[in-house]
Amino acid sequence: MRLKRLSVNGTVSGVVQGMYTPERRIKSIVVTLVFLLVWGHFTGTPLLDARRVDRVTYQYREREKDLKENLARFSVGHFEILTDQPMSKEYQEVVRKVIRDASQTVDSDFGYTPDDTMEILLLSTPTYRQVSDPRLSSGGFYANKKIRIRINIDLSLPAESLGLKLQETFLHEYTHLVICASDGGRTPRWLEEGLAEYEERGKGTGLEDEGQSFVRYMESRGKKVETAKFFKKDLWKQYRESGRDFYSQSYVIAKHLVEKYGFEKLRELLSTMKKGSAFTTAFRRIYGITPEELATEAYQN
Repeated sequence: MRLKRLSVNGTVSGVVQGMYTPERRIKSIVVTLVFLLVWGHFTGTPLLDARRVDRVTYQYREREKDLKENLARFSVGHFEILTDQPMSKEYQEVVRKVIRDASQTVDSDFGYTPDDTMEILLLSTPTYRQVSDPRLSSGGFYANKKIRIRINIDLSLPAESLGLKLQETFLHEYTHLVICASDGGRTPRWLEEGLAEYEERGKGTGLEDEGQSFVRYMESRGKKVETAKFFKKDLWKQYRESGRDFYSQSYVIAKHLVEKYGFEKLRELLSTMKKGSAFTTAFRRIYGITPEELATEAYQN
């Protein structure tokens, strides 16, 4: 973009003096930014519909664009499946069944109806490492409206052997996709991960005193994270310091939320946030308690 040059007396060349001074320009920019921030807050729209990504993330996205040109494709329902590995028709049918059944389960829980085609990338370990964030060790991730799953296909094994691993990872990552489409980007990470773990692990585990058992286990290892700190701690610090314990703590709280209060209230929470409400405000209004009080209930379960 080419900018007009300011003359010595502060006016814009070719414009009547005083009509568009630097002071007025600054004021105009400030007013515009305030408007956009207020608009984003009440509508749930990200500022200018764009979010900054760091250099590492950008590089991996660019690699993925190049990679996709050489992937095999097939589809099921609203999903287009891309893979870098040879896959027999029998294997394709197993994949289709897993994706179809698992997505129906999550859609039913969250009251979600897909309205667009979504991509699932099934990648071997070497290829997956080219597109995944090296700061996280994972078997799959959701970002930018796509699900990537690390899975190594061995055609010498029965096709059914692929099913369970794919199902667990897909349930987890698809839950992220559904939440992001339902909440305006306002669900805190602990709750989002907890719900993804809940769908992945399956409902109604039947374990008694699950919350109390988790607390005792963490205390015995000197790794219990106090509730207030757990909710406010930086995400990367949680990953680095707690690892899988972060997911387990999130799961215990989310499981209690869903099994005591039901998915209907959860759907209301997500919908309210998508309309512009902040998480803590919406949570307190819908559940009548704070997230900290929810955690206390979960740990006593």
